[in-house]
Amino acid sequence: MVRGSQAQVAASVDSRVTSVSDDRVQEKPGQVRQETYKTSSWPEYEAGLRQRGMATAPEFRHMPIRALALHAQRIGRVFAAPATWARLIRERGWRRPRQRVYPAKPKEGIRATKPGELLHIDVTIIKLIDGTRAYLHAVIDNFSRRILAWKLAPRLEPATTCQVLAEAATQLPELGGPATLYADSGVENVNDPVDDLLGLGRLRRVLAQVEVTFSNSLVEAFWRAMSRRLLT
Repeated sequence: MVRGSQAQVAASVDSRVTSVSDDRVQEKPGQVRQETYKTSSWPEYEAGLRQRGMATAPEFRHMPIRALALHAQRIGRVFAAPATWARLIRERGWRRPRQRVYPAKPKEGIRATKPGELLHIDVTIIKLIDGTRAYLHAVIDNFSRRILAWKLAPRLEPATTCQVLAEAATQLPELGGPATLYADSGVENVNDPVDDLLGLGRLRRVLAQVEVTFSNSLVEAFWRAMSRRLLT
């Protein structure tokens, strides 16, 4: 009798578990029909739904698969290895969002349409054999790539910037307005003596990557070419 009662109780428990699991599956018939892959248990099915939701969610598009797997474990949603994530994404065709989070940067820098329209000024440091440093200032024309003025100085001073700007201004053609001068926000370009010189009206200063999105890469590329070809 004891053995028979235990067998009856076990059979009744198995039938109840089966009915409960069947009821849980029937509670969400739409999701069962949407997923064509097979799972061995309801928790595995729910974990698959959570994985698909996170893998295809736009708010997680900036995360690689490894970071996404670690984030899912950290917030307690899905506990799976990054290799499992990669396999499921590949096998089940989950397409991750590919939109750029940040806008594309301009691939081509600013270009002038005539000589003297846009100028670039910058300074580079040249290390001499005895260990001292020299500062080379230069102004380059955007249209012709011509060096309008340059000066080598032992110290970084605003007066040197004023000298090369004044010499470059004398070589500009008549444009009917001030030429645009692109410069970085270094102390040699932003100071009172340079501001007084720009106040004469021949040049108009624009700070690269501060007032505009473009950089001062034209003259910086000249410095790199000079250092590779002449100073090495």
